[in-house]
Amino acid sequence: MYAERSGVTAAPFRCPQNGLTSIRLQLARTACSIAGMPSFHAPDGTELAYHLRGDGAPLVCLPGGPGRASAYLGDLGGVSAYRQLITLDVRGTGESAVPADPDSYRCDHLVEDVAAWQDHLELDRFDLLGHSAGANIAVQYAVRYPQRVGKLVLVTGPRENGRRMRMRSAASPPREGLT
Repeated sequence: MYAERSGVTAAPFRCPQNGLTSIRLQLARTACSIAGMPSFHAPDGTELAYHLRGDGAPLVCLPGGPGRASAYLGDLGGVSAYRQLITLDVRGTGESAVPADPDSYRCDHLVEDVAAWQDHLELDRFDLLGHSAGANIAVQYAVRYPQRVGKLVLVTGPRENGRRMRMRSAASPPREGLT
């Protein structure tokens, strides 16, 4: 069982504001190896740290930067009162280790880090928030693993040619300059 391997336990939690029941992740200190932080190993073996804050349904958060630790996200302006924020220090930032291979900072590797993180948390599906450069990773993750993402929140997301990208379906023709 996951809890025995990692020290993380999942317990039902009933939100007092809306009455919905969700899963609350709880960590035991024995699951931590990076400076007392919960962590997991990316597919290439790099140890990555993450942080838990608040109660309620999990909201997985990818910080911006690029190369910025997740601490600046704080409680997302009070969102942690309603949702459990699970924030990742992407490779080489915050409490996470610097990878042996500098090529592993590529977005495809970061997307696979999120997949490994989701497996580590044992969440079949989660709501995903990406801020700034983290929004790029979140979009790529949602495209690669749509069945694993519930809601997708992009905050000051990716730009193309200096303009904000607009989400469009395959049936919609691209607007000039945004192909």
